[in-house]
Amino acid sequence: MNRPTVETVAQPVLLLLVDISGYTKFMVSHEKEVRHSRMIIGELLESLMHQVDVPLRISSIAGDALFLYAIKSGDEEVWRRRGGNLVGRLLGLFRVFAERLIEIEAYSVCKCDACVEVGDLKLKVIVHFGEALLTNVGDYPTLSGVDVITLHRRQELGAG
Repeated sequence: MNRPTVETVAQPVLLLLVDISGYTKFMVSHEKEVRHSRMIIGELLESLMHQVDVPLRISSIAGDALFLYAIKSGDEEVWRRRGGNLVGRLLGLFRVFAERLIEIEAYSVCKCDACVEVGDLKLKVIVHFGEALLTNVGDYPTLSGVDVITLHRRQELGAG
């Protein structure tokens, strides 16, 4: 059995929560169509996951959100270049999300409320820069620390 590996020093990281706004209302108001609601959210999350590339990594997936991170490494010039690329990637997440919504709406023959109201879903990205400890539990990286808590609190304040 592999034991979790824990970094002993916090690392500078860029933390991101990519969250589908309207998820709770969407799921609750369409509980009769929960299979379609869950399928739609799953398709949207998968399309977003396909856009994640180094230096961004997925830490976890929770319901309607991807928790992403990038470890700040290398010199400042390297990080500045990566930062410029990250802006383009974040914009790409919004583009892919919007395109996937249009596809789901256009190709759905189902007239249940979940399929009809898919266009009400929105995407929000919460970004925070700070420090975190990285722990690998099996094949899954997890992050901990005050800045991780701060990011999640920001999401709760902007819940929608």
